[in-house]
Amino acid sequence: EMCIRDRMQSTRVTQELDKILADLKSKNPAVQSTSAKSLQLLLEAHQELSDEVFFRLLEPTKSSEKHEILGVFQAINRIVKVIGETKTLPFVQRYLPLIFLQLSSNDVEIITKAAQCVGSLAKLGGTHNTETVDLHVNASINWLHPGESDLFSGKGFENKRFAALLVLKEFCMYAPVVAFTAITARTNSCLKEILNAIKDPKQQVRDAAFELLQAFLKLIENREESTRKELYNQIYSKAKADFNSTDVLSLHGSFLIIEALLSHSKTDLPSDHYIEICDNVIRHKDHKNPVIKKTIVMLTPKLAEFSVSVFVQRYFKELLGFIIEYASKKVNKDRGCGFVALGHLCRIIPKDKMKPGMKTIFKIIEDEVIKGKKQFCIEVLDCVEMAMGNYGMEFITSVPIDNFLDSMFYIGFNQKLISALKQIMNIPGANKNFVVSIQIRLLNAISVLLTQKSFNFSAYLMKLKQNPLGSIQHSKSFNIGRAEDKDMHSGTEINTSAINERKISDNLKEPMEEDKMNVASALQTVFMDKESLKKCSQKVIKAVQASTAGTAMSEASRVQMIILALQTLSEFDFSEFSE
Repeated sequence: EMCIRDRMQSTRVTQELDKILADLKSKNPAVQSTSAKSLQLLLEAHQELSDEVFFRLLEPTKSSEKHEILGVFQAINRIVKVIGETKTLPFVQRYLPLIFLQLSSNDVEIITKAAQCVGSLAKLGGTHNTETVDLHVNASINWLHPGESDLFSGKGFENKRFAALLVLKEFCMYAPVVAFTAITARTNSCLKEILNAIKDPKQQVRDAAFELLQAFLKLIENREESTRKELYNQIYSKAKADFNSTDVLSLHGSFLIIEALLSHSKTDLPSDHYIEICDNVIRHKDHKNPVIKKTIVMLTPKLAEFSVSVFVQRYFKELLGFIIEYASKKVNKDRGCGFVALGHLCRIIPKDKMKPGMKTIFKIIEDEVIKGKKQFCIEVLDCVEMAMGNYGMEFITSVPIDNFLDSMFYIGFNQKLISALKQIMNIPGANKNFVVSIQIRLLNAISVLLTQKSFNFSAYLMKLKQNPLGSIQHSKSFNIGRAEDKDMHSGTEINTSAINERKISDNLKEPMEEDKMNVASALQTVFMDKESLKKCSQKVIKAVQASTAGTAMSEASRVQMIILALQTLSEFDFSEFSE
């Protein structure tokens, strides 16, 4: 009888494995993701399946079908977390060369995911696989050199520089000793080629080179001082050589190198280099190329943070005016970077130096949000969030705050909105009714998302009517109506604007099992007793499906909105509204 039960159990496990491996070949990334996680859980419970899994993943690894290859990447990224110590060495030695070959693809997605997968394998390898990892690090470095062929396929390929940069970043993160030794070896010019790649004509190559440089600089932060300074000087010299270049790519590359250095060389960058960098920024701030201007805007807060006293004394006034002008031009599609930079400066620059310019900053924030309505750039909310710590009371007494709060919701219900509102509510000395007014706006939005209806919260509306916002100046009437009146204030346009897939977030995922788990987790935080949790869970899960009918919103978007709404309920203190 026991033997029969064991055979039945073995059959069920085999059938489960068959289904998981079949689903990994699905063309739906969400199905692949769920299957990869299931494979991880299966191996955790049945380590004896390791050899079979390793063998059966070999076939799709060599597949010519893109979706099958991507499925293998997801699986490997998962199972490396549960591979037994005795299986590590053969697994890495077998799969690292196979995944590495996929880097020679001309498909950018495959290259990107393959590099991440190589990183997972390098991390797993440890000291036991140093020789294998070292071989592939050096192969990557060969790809950086013009004219070099692929060590593995014996031929060149279109995206080899891009692939090399991506995979070297992974090696810097997960095989740091091997990567550092190879990149800094005197026998090759790897670092020089990385810096050259930062001015590559292709945007994706420049971005990859910048990320690799940052990973490398982080890698050397804890090295000996003499080693750090030697490498920093080598890198700085490359940037300085292009300070006066008339080639836009070279000039842009020099600023990117400087940005990376400022982030990772706090104590090792000489003061004369800092002055030289700032002077160069000032010289090029009115450059005709928009990419150069944008890069200078983004670089300015890092310059301010690196040496506040010198920056304030010599450069602050001129660069603040430049960024304000940059952010205030409606025709500038990149003005969001200007608002983010202003937000950072509000936190970095001493109040006595920053305060004279705050009136102008408040004005362009007000114009962007209130006049921009549904077209305002979402980064202005980052600026609001960062400015509230030092200038909260000044802000809410300088702008028509009631109108401003309503207009904020036009952008749709998203994390940036929630973060900005949280900071506004936490302004020291803010009137309690002012805080409650924000809570009501949030609750109206959340009620629309969870129930498809808007509530007036009539009891609190009447309290606000009896005791309006006495301490808030320049505020128009609060539009507080009776329970039977039209929905309170214009903020309830969230009814339509929040339920708009385009505005929900920048990167919505496909619906996955983990989304449903997140919904349950958020509900658990809000409703502590099981009965309330059970009732609400049933309503929410039904709403996920029902609310998408007749709208442009996908189920994935709806799930993400519900998770954010529930997280907001759990993060804010709505206890006074519990009934």
